Amino acid sequence: MRTRTVIVDNEAIGRSGTAALLGSNPLIDVVAILDHDEALAIASWADVDVAVVDAAAEEREGDQFPGVAVVEAIRKQRSTSETRIIILTARAFHPALRRRMREARADLLYNRYELARDLTPLIRAVLGQEEPGQAHLDESVEEQQALRELGVSKQTRVNAALAHADETEVGLFLNSGTAPRSNRRRITMRKRFDKFAQLDPRSTSGESLRSSSIPSWSQIERFYRFFRSAYHGGKNSPKT
Repeated sequence: MRTRTVIVDNEAIGRSGTAALLGSNPLIDVVAILDHDEALAIASWADVDVAVVDAAAEEREGDQFPGVAVVEAIRKQRSTSETRIIILTARAFHPALRRRMREARADLLYNRYELARDLTPLIRAVLGQEEPGQAHLDESVEEQQALRELGVSKQTRVNAALAHADETEVGLFLNSGTAPRSNRRRITMRKRFDKFAQLDPRSTSGESLRSSSIPSWSQIERFYRFFRSAYHGGKNSPKT
């Protein structure tokens, strides 16, 4: 049987090119070519063996990692054994993206620039023939350090924390770069946000703050900006 594959990419050239190259393999059947919004509108992923998803869309407002939402939507219907999800990105080593994709339960992640030279690894991955350990999403030492400086713990649910911010007034304050004037209100919002984020309180330099039981507003803002996008100039560092 041919491997039924869907390509998800906001760039027309990117998705068409990937589809053409994968579709040239007689064992791969490209059944759909979609942008992220179209992928999110799919009612059923039952007939898809593999989804190849581009992680990011630089031109989007707000969350510039729409691939995360696509992965989560697929995983609500399909387990890893039913539909494999392969991520393509130019930010393959960015800890924000890798952490969010791990939480969403993507399977593999490939660097677009490396595939531009040789598409063989992607073809093998679509067919389930990648070498053990290749393109895995395990944390590196560098990732662990970057996340630790933000106060991210094993209990942190990054995607849920970001969703909470978007669904409440927290996101309005974070996006405007201001904090609530009322200290009581600010503390309440910090506590509610931290139910998802479960952050270890940290100073602006990344040092642990044992004197506080919840993260400061500035720490929450750093967390939010770091995980929201890897593109905004100067905001992809845990210490900004």
